[in-house]
Amino acid sequence: KGRELGRFMYGAYSLEALNHKKYHHTTTDMAILNGEINQNESSFLVSKDLNKPAVTHSFVDWSFVKKTQLTKYIARFEFSNPTLKIKNDMKGVSWFGKHFYIAKDLVKGPVRPYTTCLSLGDAWINFRKKTVEYFDAKMSDKEEVVPIEPLQPLSDTITFVIKQYHNPKALALSKFMHTDLDESKSILMNGPVGTGLELSTDSKGIHYIFAMGTGVLPKHGSKIAQQIDFHGADYERSLSNNFKLVLYTAFAPGEENIGYDIIKKAAEINAKYNLDLFEAHVKGVEEDPYVKKIAKHIDGQFIRERVNKEASKVYICGSPAFNQNVPNHLQNMGVDPLKIMLV
Repeated sequence: KGRELGRFMYGAYSLEALNHKKYHHTTTDMAILNGEINQNESSFLVSKDLNKPAVTHSFVDWSFVKKTQLTKYIARFEFSNPTLKIKNDMKGVSWFGKHFYIAKDLVKGPVRPYTTCLSLGDAWINFRKKTVEYFDAKMSDKEEVVPIEPLQPLSDTITFVIKQYHNPKALALSKFMHTDLDESKSILMNGPVGTGLELSTDSKGIHYIFAMGTGVLPKHGSKIAQQIDFHGADYERSLSNNFKLVLYTAFAPGEENIGYDIIKKAAEINAKYNLDLFEAHVKGVEEDPYVKKIAKHIDGQFIRERVNKEASKVYICGSPAFNQNVPNHLQNMGVDPLKIMLV
């Protein structure tokens, strides 16, 4: 229900793993599938010529601009297109988690879905730094608090954070991007596509996140955006009063806890302002007064003890084994399969 079919076609999900009953689409669903409804409004691509939101419905070339090594196997990649810019100050929450298809070669493949990581783009890094300084000043009761500087509305590059995987049995797009990309090369990209995290202003109830490593990155936009108000987008009041995001994540020991600084600050702001919007449980990181540390392995018993089976949504993003085991544990305890979403 509501899934973008390319994720099955290109290998993000296994068709054999599905056992849902047949779902009858509504007239609106069919119109969307047939392209009769304009979905550009939730796109963060902007046409330079028309100055309007845009979607690339077919694969187009994006030039490689820069690679920033974050850890031994994880890097931030930036790409540009001569006809498109990237919109940073998106309104609302419906765009969270939308993804792109990236390919080296459409004939030989492979094609893989990647969620763009606006939260680690230069514009958002700078804005977040100023935002943290602003909240730190407010929480220390300083008499003069410098207002938050506006977020840069448009960027020339789109950002992805990609981990290199080694798979001797299949072509690895991540390996090509980590080892073979240079300024003379480009990639093919199509999107944004998909239903994202399926959040809206009507979303309510508990939304759980189970993630491993870089799997937590697609959710960063939602956690930070709920705590701030810029360009008139008041996220704290645009969501239902009883909306809550509960995160369970595990980082590998050492240097791969990318994004943990964002999690810590979101948890601190949530606690100090009594927002009751966000709760973080993390394994593999240092102690923090606002983050609950996980000592156990995230297995069936762990999930049964902590998850309300009436949850509104459960998001999952991690290794192939993690993406298979967590949904199985959730369904075994009675969570509606249609509320479980692989991101």
